[in-house]
Amino acid sequence: MTTSYMPILRPALSTISPRMNNPLSTPNRLNLDKGTDFRAHGINLAAWAREKGFNPQLVYLVARGERKCLRGQSHIIAKELGMK
Repeated sequence: MTTSYMPILRPALSTISPRMNNPLSTPNRLNLDKGTDFRAHGINLAAWAREKGFNPQLVYLVARGERKCLRGQSHIIAKELGMK
């Protein structure tokens, strides 16, 4: 007696993910092309950070979405960049 193997067909994970349409689940990232237009004004993030008194490395981390920005300096930077 042989049994045939029938694979279970499942939809792609991205179509059933509960995080797919939840804006709070993805990190908030700064879109440097559309968001603040640093390049259009001829200002880089490091110069902007020094002008505002922030640590440039922390500003880059926030802009890339690598910090949660829930409180403290990161939160202030995110607000200044218009991410929050």
